[in-house]
Amino acid sequence: KSPENAKMFQNIYSIFEELKKHNLSYDDAINPNNYGYKNNAYAIFDIGYGDKLNYKVDVEKIDEDSEEMFYRRKKNIPPDITKKIFDFFKVDDLKHFNSGQNGDLYEYNNMLLKITKDANEAVNAKKILNKRLKHIAEIYQIYRLKHKKQNYYILLIEKLKPASATIFIEKVEQLADAIKELKYSK
Repeated sequence: KSPENAKMFQNIYSIFEELKKHNLSYDDAINPNNYGYKNNAYAIFDIGYGDKLNYKVDVEKIDEDSEEMFYRRKKNIPPDITKKIFDFFKVDDLKHFNSGQNGDLYEYNNMLLKITKDANEAVNAKKILNKRLKHIAEIYQIYRLKHKKQNYYILLIEKLKPASATIFIEKVEQLADAIKELKYSK
């Protein structure tokens, strides 16, 4: 019914076409926090799969010593790990942007610095490293930090213009309603 809804639906469809074209496994499409704008179109910056595929990732390593700290803040990555990564990038602190199930996101030099435990996201990121795609944020660099038995992946990602989660959810609900009307109308 609405050209705006049709454009959004086409845009989201295009995101999945781009993911498929680059053989990226992805299962977090309904999370509005993973979307932003790139070239005035919806785009995603989270290309993880929740580490369900248990991949091994060959990326540059960050040396880590064996200091032990077992406490966490509201963020998902332990503070000692975050500190080691900040030290590697020679920053004292970064503005915390968001947290998800597998990691934390920070603003860094007009980019996003993502720290995640999701190996699949690192695999996906490596597939599109330094590629300029229309609907997926560009991945500039990928690193791995191994701490005990846990791998942490650090991605430097293109910063997208934020998309409103509220508007996104409203539009998806409008699309669902329009589909229901088509399905049940005579």
